[in-house]
Amino acid sequence: MSFGSKLKAARVSAGMKQSQLAQILSVENTTVSNWENGTSKPHVETFYRLCNMLSVSPNWMLDWNDCESNNEITDREYSLIQKYRRLDDRGKSAVDNTLDYEYQETPVATSDHIDVDSGNFQEDTPIHMELTAFEEKNAEKLKNKHKI
Repeated sequence: MSFGSKLKAARVSAGMKQSQLAQILSVENTTVSNWENGTSKPHVETFYRLCNMLSVSPNWMLDWNDCESNNEITDREYSLIQKYRRLDDRGKSAVDNTLDYEYQETPVATSDHIDVDSGNFQEDTPIHMELTAFEEKNAEKLKNKHKI
């Protein structure tokens, strides 16, 4: 994703029009348009103001990877983070509760749960028991779904 595309995505995520951003930065509307379409780039001082105003990392805007971090954030994850930051406390609480619930409900397989020889889940591990219970509960549905 280019600098201009990222700038536009961050601006849109912030709910701003080009004209609003231009007014805040004291630049012409066409200047913001030129940044977004790749015709020009902002000066360093303006760039840092942009990043702060739009709550984005300069490293993300410039596609620089943080050498100390092994965790890559996808553009989709970044977009979700930006949306989350703009929620009120009630909205954040709803997202947190949903995420906590889904995380608890989702079985997480680790190498400790997998039999090295067969590649299957070891019996009597939480993941194996949960999958077995799911299969038993949904056996009829699965059988009917796969009939020819």
